[in-house]
Amino acid sequence: MEEKKFVKFKKDEFEIREFVKKYLGKGKVSKVNIEYTPVGEKIVILTSRPGLIIGRGGEKITHLTEVLKKKFKFENPHIEINEILNPYLDSQS
Repeated sequence: MEEKKFVKFKKDEFEIREFVKKYLGKGKVSKVNIEYTPVGEKIVILTSRPGLIIGRGGEKITHLTEVLKKKFKFENPHIEINEILNPYLDSQS
């Protein structure tokens, strides 16, 4: 039973990662990490272009949080954007 829960959990995480990459554009996102905290879910996005991901006035991020709430039934998703300082050393950027 425990293995089935673990497999489902990892499958859901994979779907979330793929959705975020597809939503923001595969060329812009290097890596997506998901952390589960007592307050809610924290999604850390690593990118070489944080301005394109955040959008003007943070509108893209707020829309992404709303979509994550509806589609994946997150209660309180927090999205954190981390910049990759040297994108030439990252194979995904």
